[in-house]
Amino acid sequence: MPGSPRQGDVGTAAALPCAAGRGAALWARLLLAAGLALGAEEDACDCSAALDYEAFRAAPAPAACCLNFTGSAVGLLAWDTLGQVRGLRELHLAHCGIAAVSGTAAGPPGLEVLRLGHNRLQTLPDGFLADAPRLRVLDLEDNRLQALPGSFLRASAGIQEVSLGFNALTALPAGIFQPSLLRLGLANNSWHCSCALLSGLRRLPRAVSDGASRCHTPERYRGVELWEAPAHELCQAPDLTALAVCLPLLGASLAVAWCICRRRRKAAQGPRECHVTTVAWAPKLPATPTRSQGLPKPSATLPEGDGDLYEEVEMPPALVPGSTSSLWMEPVAEETAGGPEAERLSMSEVLRDSAAREKLYRSQTAEYYSLVPGLELDDSDPPEYESVELG
Repeated sequence: MPGSPRQGDVGTAAALPCAAGRGAALWARLLLAAGLALGAEEDACDCSAALDYEAFRAAPAPAACCLNFTGSAVGLLAWDTLGQVRGLRELHLAHCGIAAVSGTAAGPPGLEVLRLGHNRLQTLPDGFLADAPRLRVLDLEDNRLQALPGSFLRASAGIQEVSLGFNALTALPAGIFQPSLLRLGLANNSWHCSCALLSGLRRLPRAVSDGASRCHTPERYRGVELWEAPAHELCQAPDLTALAVCLPLLGASLAVAWCICRRRRKAAQGPRECHVTTVAWAPKLPATPTRSQGLPKPSATLPEGDGDLYEEVEMPPALVPGSTSSLWMEPVAEETAGGPEAERLSMSEVLRDSAAREKLYRSQTAEYYSLVPGLELDDSDPPEYESVELG
């Protein structure tokens, strides 16, 4: 038909947009490849040429991607001087005999690789590598480090490799245990297996750490690989240590408080007064025996013969008038030592008491023997003693 397009023209028109799209995609790929090539050139730093550190300090380079001072005599590393180099990304300072680092306030802000192995470092200043957000590789192997700063690698969230072997370290700061870590060299150190160290290691994959890292203290865990140490026991040890420290202190405090209270109580009571009461001594006469206690028991047979009854009857020595002198005559003598008149009064009392006791004895004896048939006793009263006055 005259007004309709031909079939060949339609195919040509449809092929034009496809060719244009393919050309745009090809140009995009070319640009991407060029960008990657430029980026690769930018990422690659030439660190093959070794530099002299003293010559660099005399004429510092204003900008550099890499500084290689390997094998140069450094001694004291001026960290602030290196921080003035723009674009510094890699710094090689191995085998330089570095004994100390100074001027840590301003380090290289874009530093990615730092190699400080095989030196004589014993300590690192506070704040060293505290603000190194782009750091990826750190080598501090084969030094004499005994401790690391508390803020060490605090801002290095992209750290991938840390080498700390062959030092004298006992603990690690928390900034080292970053999730981005791929390799952690801890061999040949004096690690103190604590709850903090083991807890930090447990946050990392076991393949990150080398297998030569072992406990040095406590003594019972010496030689145990860090990953094999019992974390549950070590994490309870601080509580037990605190308890062991607090209990003696508490006991000592209680003992001191008890001593103070005791002294105050004694001071409040005051000294005790002793009173001696004198009591006049008075002789105590023997008590009159009762029927059950004082009466002598009769013998199996009645006394024979014409002897005196008093000779036949056994009497306790305490009831014999003559024997009473052994009981209470001596105290009377002590009391009558005052004078003749006291002696006369005492003798009168003694005679009257003796007569009373004899009368009592005869009455009790008569009552007792009245029960025996055919026995008659003389009921005559004994003569009363008259008071005798001694001249």
